[in-house]
Amino acid sequence: MNDHLLQCIEAAGQAGQPQTLYLVLDRALGLVVGHRLFTMMVLAADGVKVRRVYSNHPDA
Repeated sequence: MNDHLLQCIEAAGQAGQPQTLYLVLDRALGLVVGHRLFTMMVLAADGVKVRRVYSNHPDA
């Protein structure tokens, strides 16, 4: 298991969820694959509505 994955697993157990985990995922994936914009979306159970739950550029 690599260090980035271990950091994500550790973050999942910390206070401030889910934002703490999202931030660590953002940083880890930025180092592994690179990105300018990292956004996480959630699809509602009805399959119609989508909302942004995290972005490293919230104004984008």
